[in-house]
Amino acid sequence: MFQFSPYENSTLNQVKRQLEASTEPDKDSLITFIKTLTTPPKDKHYSYEIWQPERGMIDLCEVIKAYYYNPHTKGSNSIKAILPAIFNTSEFIREKYSQPIADINMTSKNFPRHYKWLRIVNGEIEDPYKALEKPFEDWDTDFEHKSDIEEINNGGAALTAYGLTQYTDMSELERDNIRKALLKYCELDILAMVMVFEHLNELN
Repeated sequence: MFQFSPYENSTLNQVKRQLEASTEPDKDSLITFIKTLTTPPKDKHYSYEIWQPERGMIDLCEVIKAYYYNPHTKGSNSIKAILPAIFNTSEFIREKYSQPIADINMTSKNFPRHYKWLRIVNGEIEDPYKALEKPFEDWDTDFEHKSDIEEINNGGAALTAYGLTQYTDMSELERDNIRKALLKYCELDILAMVMVFEHLNELN
């Protein structure tokens, strides 16, 4: 199991805390599952509980910092910079992910079978994050919506969009469009870690 920076570990620990205060019928099994992956937070409120994960998540960002250099990242260790850099340098990754999802033995819950993760636009490899559809791209310009979000292709935009769906009075159609865009962004973020791993494995 991979993470990219401690964010996933922190978020899962927050979910664990929410479950502890909840009445979910399966909360005990979910908490046990979370503890197999995470390390305890460095938080005085958690000093009462220490556990060792059975299969703790591997931080790919730390692997990148220690062992990988690609000039196309321009010095950034963000996965948003690493993935386009890999697309530009790895023939294996380019060949595999320039094919439709259906042709590379993959399934997706959020993208159509004909979708290609890697596309060439005007002779240049398109950043897969920037290729994500904008939530309101095809909407009638006269349709009033409460969100000013044009695209969801980074963590900050994703957090803002999620917050808007929770605390803003908007139409169900608008909320559903944002939800779909968030799911696509999250799926790409997870797949990006798979691609990074495949590339690192390719270099071994």
